[in-house]
Amino acid sequence: MKMIDFNGIPLFLNRRAGTRRISLRLNKNGDAVVTFPFFCSQNTVFDFVRCHQTWIANHRREKLVKKTFTDGLMIEILGQSLYITHQTTGHNHTHIEGNRLIVSGEASFIHRRVRDFIKQETLLYIQQKAQTFAAHLNEHVGHIRLKDTVSRWGSCSSDGNLNFSWRLALAPTYVLDYIIAHEVAHLKHLNHSNAFWQTVATFGTAQAAAEIWLRKNGSELQKWQR
Repeated sequence: MKMIDFNGIPLFLNRRAGTRRISLRLNKNGDAVVTFPFFCSQNTVFDFVRCHQTWIANHRREKLVKKTFTDGLMIEILGQSLYITHQTTGHNHTHIEGNRLIVSGEASFIHRRVRDFIKQETLLYIQQKAQTFAAHLNEHVGHIRLKDTVSRWGSCSSDGNLNFSWRLALAPTYVLDYIIAHEVAHLKHLNHSNAFWQTVATFGTAQAAAEIWLRKNGSELQKWQR
């Protein structure tokens, strides 16, 4: 895949066999990727991209905007609505008081400390839920880790290790529960066969609602800065 600078925008040219039309998308870095058939000339491809420059600019702007945790912001962590409240006093500690998430220390560290708090609480939640689901299947869970993934919400390795995106803590809990159930089901079926989906259904999670929520809101969830 060749990359060029197209009017200040990184553009990847992907000439692909079997492709019958020109298509355009943005990758996770906000770079434009144009895929086109072998018979298309470079001028035809560039004309196509020029016609979609406004679309590229608008979606690139949306994709590159990152959200950060700031003082006074209301966020939902594992189903609990909390107002981030910064305090200059204290010993660099983050904790919940009522409906407030108290973050002490320097203001420049608010985002990092909130993120780390979310990861800590989410890991405990996932560990408990995954162990319960695994016991239901008489399966064993390996290591559970939180990742800064952008291409998938969770994964299961052949040796039983589970990975999850920490940003799922900011989704409704039924969404996180479904992703946990999905990955735990892979302990028994490392595929997406009918047997796998039947196993997922035994956990009683809101699969359809969770998938709809992620399709509608997943891109916003990914905007939270690492």
